[in-house]
Amino acid sequence: MSLLRFIRTSPACALYRSSRVACMSSLPGLGTPDNAASLFSESSVEQPAASSAQSSSEVPDFFSNLSLPPRPSQPEDSGPPVGRAYPPPRTDSNPMRAKGKERLKYNLYVTASRNNTIATFTRPNGNQLCTFSGGKVGFKGVKRASYEAGYQCAVTIFQRILKEKEQAGSSMCLELLFSGFGQGRDAMYRALMSEEGAAVRDMVFRITDFTPIKIGGTRAKKTRRL
Repeated sequence: MSLLRFIRTSPACALYRSSRVACMSSLPGLGTPDNAASLFSESSVEQPAASSAQSSSEVPDFFSNLSLPPRPSQPEDSGPPVGRAYPPPRTDSNPMRAKGKERLKYNLYVTASRNNTIATFTRPNGNQLCTFSGGKVGFKGVKRASYEAGYQCAVTIFQRILKEKEQAGSSMCLELLFSGFGQGRDAMYRALMSEEGAAVRDMVFRITDFTPIKIGGTRAKKTRRL
């Protein structure tokens, strides 16, 4: 005898069932006490188990009768998508390009330190043409790092650039590269924007600052005391 049937046939369960039948028979719609007792009979309690067993046997038949739609066939791989990911190149004329031939790109390096200003003019292949500094234009000692020394250095090298332009022709362009934060940096820029640098200013197509910025690094030099 199973444990569930033993509990149902115990005296305590019978007493509980009789009290429930008496209570349910007093409710309207249930009729006689026999109808109320039939709600708690063993056959009525075991009926859901039989129905559940019957439904479980019908589950495979239900899924076997299902008709799934056909799976769409995958198209063949035709490679990466073809499209215009980037806009087409511009066809209008570039003002920095000479008509009929490539422009020659010269470089002007300006190093402005706390002690001096050095300007170097190079060819497109990197060969050095000339170098001018604050000491080379007539300033000595601490005056080499002054604003006036940087300005005179810029004017002198502009004259050398114009001589090179006479040989290279109109196909010459210039890139200006700065390094350092000395007074000669501002002096070179002011000279370029003045009347002395008007002819050279038309050849400049790019200004680059390649000053190295130290992040962390080694210990700095001790403070100079005069």
